[in-house]
Amino acid sequence: MLQGIVASLDFLVPFAFAVMFAAVAIRSFQTKTHPVLGVLGLVFVPVAVILTGYLSNVVALLEGFTFFQTIFNQFGFTITFFRSSPLIVGAASILILLVMVGGGVLARR
Repeated sequence: MLQGIVASLDFLVPFAFAVMFAAVAIRSFQTKTHPVLGVLGLVFVPVAVILTGYLSNVVALLEGFTFFQTIFNQFGFTITFFRSSPLIVGAASILILLVMVGGGVLARR
């Protein structure tokens, strides 16, 4: 029973990210963002990707310890999510910025 609960928690992190990303994407269709904020967002996208890359490296470092390997084996989807997080954050950030700026341009016409 405990193993089933732990396995269901493994889907929690990717599912929570997907729900939050969908909420931001839906909300960004309704906003009219000034293009200057879009440019500022594009400046900070590399910062977010680099910070997420450091987080991914920390997870990879912790994965090398034998103490954590049994824990990480039970959370396969979550560990895969953290390994791929720089790519996910970069693509999601660009997509949301394009939707925010593009959605505002379409809404003004």
